Amino acid sequence: MKTCKTCKRSKEEREFWRNRTAKGGLQASCAECSRTAKNTHPVCPVCGGATRQGRCAPCLARFGTKWCPGCRSLKPVGDFKRNRTRSGGRDSRCKACAKAKGDRK
Repeated sequence: MKTCKTCKRSKEEREFWRNRTAKGGLQASCAECSRTAKNTHPVCPVCGGATRQGRCAPCLARFGTKWCPGCRSLKPVGDFKRNRTRSGGRDSRCKACAKAKGDRK
């Protein structure tokens, strides 16, 4: 028997997914709780797509903003270098983060 960290119920070990890196070889949450957590994603209020900071990527582009994973913030599209090879036509990191990382562009 093992206790699920999410629902706090004691369940059989077969009700937990395997995880070799975990101490007991099993996930801390039961399979049912893990499935529920995996399927609950925030939804964009405008179009219903997957969100980041309350809006999905197409809506962010429509409003002239883009997410920078380097500084983890929303910035105006003008803060990103043009890059025709990317799907959105801009680099993924803002100019400041690209410069700090040492990207050659």
